Amino acid sequence: TSTIQALLTTPAISERKFSLDLQTTRSTLRPMRLGDVVEVPEGLADLLLLPVLAPAGLFVEPSSKLFPPRYTFRPQAPVNVRSMPDIMLQNREFNWREARALQDFATGIIDPLVQATCVHFFDPLGNERLQSRNLLPQVQAGDRAAPPDDAVLAGADFFQAWACTRLLGLAVGNDANLFRLPFGCELELAAYAGNGGTACHAASARGGAVLAAAFRPGAAPVAPWTSAQTPSYGLGYEFVGLDFGVQEWVLDLPHMRNADLVLIEWTSDHNKHLERVMGMSIGKQEMLPDELGLIRQFGVVRGLAFGEGSGVIDGAGKPLQLAGIRVLPGTVPGVLRTEQLSRDGKDLLGSGREPRLQRVGFRVAGNAQELAGKWGFR
Repeated sequence: TSTIQALLTTPAISERKFSLDLQTTRSTLRPMRLGDVVEVPEGLADLLLLPVLAPAGLFVEPSSKLFPPRYTFRPQAPVNVRSMPDIMLQNREFNWREARALQDFATGIIDPLVQATCVHFFDPLGNERLQSRNLLPQVQAGDRAAPPDDAVLAGADFFQAWACTRLLGLAVGNDANLFRLPFGCELELAAYAGNGGTACHAASARGGAVLAAAFRPGAAPVAPWTSAQTPSYGLGYEFVGLDFGVQEWVLDLPHMRNADLVLIEWTSDHNKHLERVMGMSIGKQEMLPDELGLIRQFGVVRGLAFGEGSGVIDGAGKPLQLAGIRVLPGTVPGVLRTEQLSRDGKDLLGSGREPRLQRVGFRVAGNAQELAGKWGFR
């Protein structure tokens, strides 16, 4: 912050001294509500994207060395990332209103080539993914009613989440490449906002508290909780759910046993990581080093879902007893926590739906420069 000392003289008023405080910023990006910048289907108008500014240099992963060993909540080696761009990131998880709007939009796409731009190369359903019965999670037979529009779209597998992000780009900008799933490092950056290294979840690192009751048996995926939410650079908006609530699909390549060095090489450069992930999505052969293995089968989710007590650990990485604890300690990993699930949503035996999906959702991201260039906002 800088201060300007000034002297004002007018015909009506004698000389008056005053000071003006100025706070510099390296970006004029502002929150973007889709309905304010472009004509969109009604269900998509309130989708809000907030700016996440890239670090000045290397993004150092915020995991604290003072807390549990990484292998208790993450299989891969730590990765510090270079070349991160400014992005626009959805302020909350995708909800059913937005998903149903895309479901309606998809029914009007009849060109197979256009359909293919919204479907991942690994998706076993191909273009059939865009059919109404395949695009969104099916409501379970025992449910009394369909989820309300404002409910988080929990239960989507990776291919459903992927298709929704691509359809969103077509629906609002006639370009399937406008939006994507975020990387884990982007969620970390948005959550911690420069306060890393002191706790394994950003709420604690930022001086907030998360109710332990949200992780006790029977807790709902969106259980009540308290936290110092993450403000978006003083713009008056907040990110919600980056640490806890539901887990979220990210674009990250999955951990490959005995291949830590090559994984670090692929993921430590944001541009190269994105290039590889997007190349795989359209079937580029040079981007498919493990075509029939883990990369094809598994995707990555971030965070710890409410009601999922198995992720609540102490400083030694052992299960933490919730009885008598009011708030979670900083040892419990939030956005830093990863799991690997089958991309198609099947359990490990391939015989049914993965039960953990009921606590998994996603949010969308986009390159800030590209979005600003398309719609003229700054």
